[in-house]
Amino acid sequence: MLKISAIISRFSLIKINSGSFLLKGIIPPPIIFFLFFPSYNGTAGLYFATYLPLKIIIGLSGIILLVIIILLFLFRERKIKQFSRKLENELKERVKRINDQEKEIQLQKEEHTKQINLSDKQNDLIHKQTIELEKHRHHLEKIVDARTDELKLAKEKAEESDLLKTSFLENMSHEIRTPMNAIMGFATLLNDANMSANNKKYLSRIHTNCSVLLSLIDNILDMSKIQAGQMEIVKSNFSVNEALQNIYNYYLKEKEELGLENIELNLKLESASKDYILYSDYFRFKQIMSSLINNALKYTEKGSISFGYIPHFNSEYEKEPHMLQFFVEDTGIGIPSEKSDFIFDRFSKIENNGPKLYRGAGLGLYLSKHLVGLMGGKIWVHSRLLKGSAFNFTLPYFDTSDVKLKKKKKEKPKKKVLPSYDWRNKTILIVEDEQNNFVYLNEIIKRTGAKVLEAKNGKQSIESVENHSEINLVLMDIMMPGMDGYEATRKIKSVRPGLPVIAQTAYALAKEKKKSLESGCDGYISKPYDPPALLELINNFL
Repeated sequence: MLKISAIISRFSLIKINSGSFLLKGIIPPPIIFFLFFPSYNGTAGLYFATYLPLKIIIGLSGIILLVIIILLFLFRERKIKQFSRKLENELKERVKRINDQEKEIQLQKEEHTKQINLSDKQNDLIHKQTIELEKHRHHLEKIVDARTDELKLAKEKAEESDLLKTSFLENMSHEIRTPMNAIMGFATLLNDANMSANNKKYLSRIHTNCSVLLSLIDNILDMSKIQAGQMEIVKSNFSVNEALQNIYNYYLKEKEELGLENIELNLKLESASKDYILYSDYFRFKQIMSSLINNALKYTEKGSISFGYIPHFNSEYEKEPHMLQFFVEDTGIGIPSEKSDFIFDRFSKIENNGPKLYRGAGLGLYLSKHLVGLMGGKIWVHSRLLKGSAFNFTLPYFDTSDVKLKKKKKEKPKKKVLPSYDWRNKTILIVEDEQNNFVYLNEIIKRTGAKVLEAKNGKQSIESVENHSEINLVLMDIMMPGMDGYEATRKIKSVRPGLPVIAQTAYALAKEKKKSLESGCDGYISKPYDPPALLELINNFL
């Protein structure tokens, strides 16, 4: 019994020390002692000894309770072991997981190290490539700079070539116009009332062929200016009806002189009362119309030629508002369909296998196309072989209600006979370095009774004006050695501001007229000039 009690006490103490909830504070050690040792002489022992059945019951209860406690202890120990094993397993799992993570981190670290090494290699490669690219860029910049310098030099040479070509053509125009002025002038002087009909025809042919040659020179010069981008459009307001009427009057006379009686010339205006205003280049407009009418006259042997305009059109080619559509229609040989696409090309001509040879340089339509484009319009052609052609072009217009035009004198057909003027009390200074031109001008002017003085250069002209106060007018040649006509005019105007100076030049360019007027000239006429027109111009200032 003592042994059992000692075991129980030990057990109780162990569980108490271990923090067991079953024995701690439930069965105190004294009670356990009295339960298992009822024969103890103490008071409790006496009490329990008195009641034996009770003692047995209590003893059994204690045993049962002890068994329960032992079972509970065993169950708890089992749970503790299971929980310990679970904890151990979880701990192992966590340790394994941590080890795996450490391995993964190590692998990632190694991979990161590899990437850093690779990145360093790539950076080194990029740095080397950057250096190579920089070297290549500098090399390319040098190549580009060299190529740019070459292109700049080529452009300068091309521009210089264009300028030289234009200058050459202008000089050629001047050199051709100068002798042509004398040829046409002296031919005009030969024309008088006593001349035979045949001689008059010969003189007319001289004028006609000289005009053709001058027109060719002008076309070549215009082509050069277009190619060099130097063509200028000088815009002004002018009446469409008046311009076309002047062209009609000129070609009526021209048709008669050419002996084209089989061709009927018609002018079709929208309305005599309804006029339209073109803000465009009057000179270039006349050039385009003249080129188209000249072609019509050249390629039409019989039938009719009609020209004019319509303000509203239904053509599929033109839909823009505020445009006038001009036309020149003929009943001539027409244009083959395969040639209609390039008829406006430079040097393009219509040739046929017939007995008649159609002359020309093939520049008229080329110039017309570019001039129409510069003036804001379009040009096209409809044609049928052996039926005729219809050339059309458009230009912007203004209604007459928007612009008021100054009244201009109607252009008259050029007279072939010199008019008579009485300038016996007048003195005219002719500044001309070409002797033939001076003789020609002197012959024209002396018929009026005027006194003529001669100066062969700009310096002499200034001296003549200073020494001869009786001079009433100066005919100033522009192109002269030493001092040109512009400078001479400015100095003459500084001496005698009111003295009229008329510029005469073989440079038949719009800019020459503008430059002459800006230098102080009061009038301008280009060579070869028409004697009646020259005398009329002089008379306006005397």
